Amino acid sequence: MRYLATVTGSGSVEVAAYGMADAEHLVEKEIAALWPGARVRILEVRRPAGAAERIAEELTVEYRVSGTLDVKAPDVKAARAEGFRQARARFATSRYRRVRWETAELIPGLSIGHG
Repeated sequence: MRYLATVTGSGSVEVAAYGMADAEHLVEKEIAALWPGARVRILEVRRPAGAAERIAEELTVEYRVSGTLDVKAPDVKAARAEGFRQARARFATSRYRRVRWETAELIPGLSIGHG
């Protein structure tokens, strides 16, 4: 059976950027390249404790990412597992590979582009 699986996760990543706005934009851009159509929400951008502001700096960005996948599985439990597997695979070779996948909401009988 086919399912639409909306998978949501969160994580944090360290990036070299020219300030907080640049760090946010960089994370959004990189995640969009790994998963076109995914929604990214920046939760927090912070400097390491005691770090002075510099032109280029290492910043930690916390984010949430959510996207919809087309999965095929025999039942709901397997569909949820397949959704998580596909989401992990999108980020496996990137610095976002440590996303904590938290939820997978399923809609049975649908696929992307074939409502």
